[in-house]
Amino acid sequence: MGAPDHIYAEDFGGIVVTLAWVKADDPAQVDLALQILDNQIVATKLYPYEDSNQQLTRVGSHGAVWLTDVHEIYFFKSNERVTRIVDKNVLIWQMGRLTYRLETDLSLDEALKIAESIR
Repeated sequence: MGAPDHIYAEDFGGIVVTLAWVKADDPAQVDLALQILDNQIVATKLYPYEDSNQQLTRVGSHGAVWLTDVHEIYFFKSNERVTRIVDKNVLIWQMGRLTYRLETDLSLDEALKIAESIR
């Protein structure tokens, strides 16, 4: 994948680091984003429909969830809530004290290859 085009760090009572790779033909559009959340972060997702697509999978020896429906994610800090609509596929897994969120238009197999390359 090469180095990310952008790196962000946000404090939500714990640090969220976001690595972003943009589309070559449209640098204003994110092609792939990897978020790394420490164990102090309080976040949740909300699916708008009961019949949402959610698939359990594994990243190496770690349990993971593959999401393919549009959903909202919430990050909480004190009395503040930051909400964002996610319209990409998302692979979520935890390794040790960190949670990883990979947002992409790639397939599950391609996302798993990226996730399993993270050390």
